[in-house]
Amino acid sequence: MKRTFGFCILFFSLFIIFSCVSNNNALMKEVYFGYYTIAEEYFKMEKYAKAIEFYEKCLKDNDELTLRNVKYKLAQSYLKTSKWEQAKEIYEELLQVDSENTNIKTLLAYSYMKLENFEKAEEIYLSLIDSQSLNQSSYKNLILLYIIKLDFEKAEQEITAYKDMFPLDETINTIETELKNQKKKLEDEKKKELEESSEASSSDGESSEEILESNTTPEE
Repeated sequence: MKRTFGFCILFFSLFIIFSCVSNNNALMKEVYFGYYTIAEEYFKMEKYAKAIEFYEKCLKDNDELTLRNVKYKLAQSYLKTSKWEQAKEIYEELLQVDSENTNIKTLLAYSYMKLENFEKAEEIYLSLIDSQSLNQSSYKNLILLYIIKLDFEKAEQEITAYKDMFPLDETINTIETELKNQKKKLEDEKKKELEESSEASSSDGESSEEILESNTTPEE
């Protein structure tokens, strides 16, 4: 309750300042800082929609470093609310300034994966592995990508390669179990489709026989 009341006072104060001193850069910096503070609090409270509202208000800040921080947190909030396209666009912007940032690349690949642009996601994960051969997260993300796109052969190959490179990492067993579960699920679905198709064919055959019998006139 106290925190909410504090938000109200801060927001009201910011509104007054914004209305009265919109042309004063120094004071506007204080306004943007206030917006950012509110956004951060909402983010900590996992109220991401409200965090987005206030992070977006900070986008008019012309300070380059501050703006990068705002965009990064805004993109995270978009991911938390399943706004994959908006998150992707911001991560692409951030990479133009910091092209070697592996964390942003990883998040961009994840955004592409959620958008089902598997080709772009795979391209980024492979580039991360190529530049950092001991990057376990990128290997595991790549394997999960193959499982999602039902490319089980590549997933199995990468799991084998991963075990050779990181024999002590048992977390790969969880991913391997997921692969087995997905393979079984797909096999069960195919089996069910075949059974339904077979039943439909059998039913059609019986109907044809019934029609034939009803149209047959007994010989006298």
